[in-house]
Amino acid sequence: MEWPQRPLRKKKIKESSSLQGKSKVK
Repeated sequence: MEWPQRPLRKKKIKESSSLQGKSKVK
């Protein structure tokens, strides 16, 4: 059960990075 949570955290970090990059472009 801990396995599926690990990839989810990585996905959230990637989305956070994308959000920060969009904010920088703004």
